[in-house]
Amino acid sequence: MGNLRLFIHRAGRYYGVVDHLPNSLRVVDWPNYPLQFLPSNLIPRELALINMPRSRITVFGDGYKNLINLTSINLRGCQYLIKVSDLSGSTNLQRLNLDECENLVEVHCSVGFLDKLNDLSLWKCRRLKTFLTEVSWKSMRKLRLPFCKRLKSFINIVHRMESITYLTLRESGIKELQSWIGCCTSLEVLYLDGTPIKQLPSTIENLTSLRVLGLSETPLTELPSSIGCLTSLVELDARQTLIEELPSSIGNLTSLRELKLSKTPIKRLPSSIGYLTTLEELLDVSETLIEKLPSSIGNLTSLRELKLSKTPIKALPSSIGDLSSLIRLNASETLIEELPLSIGNLNRLQYLSLRGCANLTNVPHSVYGGLQHLGELDLSWCPKLVTFPSRVSGSVSSSAESLPLMLSTNSNNGHHHPGSLLFPQLRGLRFKGCKLSVSDFLTNLDCVYTLFGLNLSGSSFDSLPACISNFHQLLYLDLSSCKRLRDISELPPNIYDIKLDDCVSLERFSKLSNILEQKDTPGSLQRMKLSNCNRLMDNLGMDMVSKMAKALPYQLVHAGLDRHVKCWNLMLPSLPEIEVPKWFDRGEMDTSVLPGHETRDIYEILIKIPTNLKAERIGLVVCVVFEITKDFSQDSNSCFVTVVIDKKEYIDNARHYFESKGRESSAHDHVYVCLTCIAFKELEVVDPVVRVIFQVNRLGAKGLLLKSFGVHLASMKDDHVSGEDLARERYRQSISDQVALDAEGATVASLVSDDTNSWEVHDDHHDGEQDQEQELEPLLPTKRFKDSARQTNVGRSMLAFLRCFGSTTC
Repeated sequence: MGNLRLFIHRAGRYYGVVDHLPNSLRVVDWPNYPLQFLPSNLIPRELALINMPRSRITVFGDGYKNLINLTSINLRGCQYLIKVSDLSGSTNLQRLNLDECENLVEVHCSVGFLDKLNDLSLWKCRRLKTFLTEVSWKSMRKLRLPFCKRLKSFINIVHRMESITYLTLRESGIKELQSWIGCCTSLEVLYLDGTPIKQLPSTIENLTSLRVLGLSETPLTELPSSIGCLTSLVELDARQTLIEELPSSIGNLTSLRELKLSKTPIKRLPSSIGYLTTLEELLDVSETLIEKLPSSIGNLTSLRELKLSKTPIKALPSSIGDLSSLIRLNASETLIEELPLSIGNLNRLQYLSLRGCANLTNVPHSVYGGLQHLGELDLSWCPKLVTFPSRVSGSVSSSAESLPLMLSTNSNNGHHHPGSLLFPQLRGLRFKGCKLSVSDFLTNLDCVYTLFGLNLSGSSFDSLPACISNFHQLLYLDLSSCKRLRDISELPPNIYDIKLDDCVSLERFSKLSNILEQKDTPGSLQRMKLSNCNRLMDNLGMDMVSKMAKALPYQLVHAGLDRHVKCWNLMLPSLPEIEVPKWFDRGEMDTSVLPGHETRDIYEILIKIPTNLKAERIGLVVCVVFEITKDFSQDSNSCFVTVVIDKKEYIDNARHYFESKGRESSAHDHVYVCLTCIAFKELEVVDPVVRVIFQVNRLGAKGLLLKSFGVHLASMKDDHVSGEDLARERYRQSISDQVALDAEGATVASLVSDDTNSWEVHDDHHDGEQDQEQELEPLLPTKRFKDSARQTNVGRSMLAFLRCFGSTTC
């Protein structure tokens, strides 16, 4: 082995001592090196790279003085390392990684004079108290000392460091930044976040190449006026500092794209803020003492996000409408009383939050026709907003005043100019605890085909507004804490998740009743929260879980031939009756439960199905009841199921999301019930063991305890409808819907057509043998019908157009 150049030891274990290493060796790659030292008389003279992370070495450097070929040392995570000795002979050393050497207390001063060293990292060296006091680094580019909490002093004397581009002292104990920092003219990134530094040296003005400056969570009370010399600065983060005022020179930062000032005692923004025309990503002044925005803010025409939440701002300047690039505006929990008329000019705005604006009373009529791209709107907890401006035609002058007129309940029945649309692209609406008329507001919206999330929690209606069924794409509906809600008779057709927790007066839920009685299929509905809905539970019967388990096979058969797994997720009160149905587990199958193998797995159930049964006629219903313990995470979490059949995974994509915040009763007063139906259908099952894995979406999630589980062997054969019949019925229904749409579009087109007889279609080419096919397929168009078909397209377009303006009902 005299010519050995590369030594890699990554697997296996080593016992004994190292008594020989050939001098020809260039690379030592030995993670988890088990010995406390490497004998200095055995160190190869040609060594160029040492990679020994997580080793047991206690002292490094003795015997390394003359390793002139050494270029890289990686000792990351060496928990026993306490000292780095003399490296003066390693004149070609370029990289030294000492990250997470948590017991390291000393680095030899020779490291400060290694001319070719360009990368030095001591991240999380928590016991390091002293560092180099004098350095001369000709080549240094990256210096990292974050989270060195005990390190109080930093470099005092710098002879050379003109090449450094990246310096982070984040969360270290360093109290002062010396004036030599001004010599680092190539510095591009400087992180001082979380340090006890109270003042920046005036020489910081020399850092004309600086692009990122992090000052958050420091006791800084002011920014020097020389800050305006940093003309290359792109990001300035001064969050949670003690800065009370920005210097007017802030307007000289002509390259700034992101400015963060949240949680500071700043009381005003200088008018020079308007010169930051490149400010693009973010202006964050949330949780400050700012009472008024300067009108010059309207000059920030490139700004895409503005955060004003939790400030005492009482009004937005009219110039806010000049922010033509603004996408997100968060003005939640402010003292704003009304929005300016110019708010309607924000044509690119996609997110608007007015949550918790307790004084908000008026919304201008300019929201009609304006805010055409708004996708998310939060009007929760605005108790004084009891009226909303009525729909106005596009002919109303833009100078008209904002009027708090009540909505007209039949506003969708008139013809409206395209400029009068109200939020046509809205996808998410939060209306929690709002005193506006929910029915009137929803009726007036023009987003029936785009809205997919609606939060009406805390509303005071007795029954769900009928107009909610018009929102065809609505998937998520939150009705929690609607104390007066008694009846839910109609739901949107594609609803997927509904939250009804703490609806204490709820007595009737027609959709759920029909599902349990197998009069209806759930369709897309797969998740429900019924915590503290005691009246509803009494009416439905405490055997609700049993009824649902019986309905699942029926549902999966009607779901079509492409589904093998269907899940139902329920959050129910923790009552003795809420349990796995007693008719489960009749000894038909062997089952066992295992703890999860992966980080996100919580439990795994193994099911051995009988081999003498025909797979296409059987299925499994798995019922699992989880107890939600006191260790349950307070953050949102979700659980989902993966079924493994013959090493192939099948996922229903149904996830149950848990949110315990804001609940009147504690989370551990409830249980999570997961019902999973598995249909083998045409699968040729080779391995009789089926795995059902319960997983969470977040690492380290806890608080779900398996209370009980059961497995039932179910028949997947529908006595009345075969899979082929179901497929044919779905095809017939799709054709019927298409013909109905054509007819409806044709009716509308006839309103605008000059030829009143154009819809008379004569087709004399059918014979008796074709009558049966005509029930399943549309008629082939004649030439005259082709002309009508073209007008049908016009009719469809016109119909969609009129629907948007509420002139026709669905």
